[in-house]
Amino acid sequence: MRSRDRMLYIMRNIVRNTLLPEGLEPGALIAHKTGDIKSTLGDVGIIDMPNGKRYIASILVKRPDNSPLAKEFIQKASGVAYQYFKNPQTTNFKLEENQKP
Repeated sequence: MRSRDRMLYIMRNIVRNTLLPEGLEPGALIAHKTGDIKSTLGDVGIIDMPNGKRYIASILVKRPDNSPLAKEFIQKASGVAYQYFKNPQTTNFKLEENQKP
């Protein structure tokens, strides 16, 4: 229990909150860990929603060296997942502007 609590404390205090947390609404809590090497960007986390639901998200994106599109994809995918768990009946899986649901 002590090790788990310590790990969650560390993961809730990550400095880089520009990936998965960007897709969450106010009131949601996230414990996460980012990873960034030249050709891969990722974030994994445990998300606690204000409605009491909890889910785990893990996104790794292979990208051309340091492409900012990977960051945008993770942020959008995080938002889509959050909206699905918030209200699964009305969510459309749409990550791109011109993509039909």
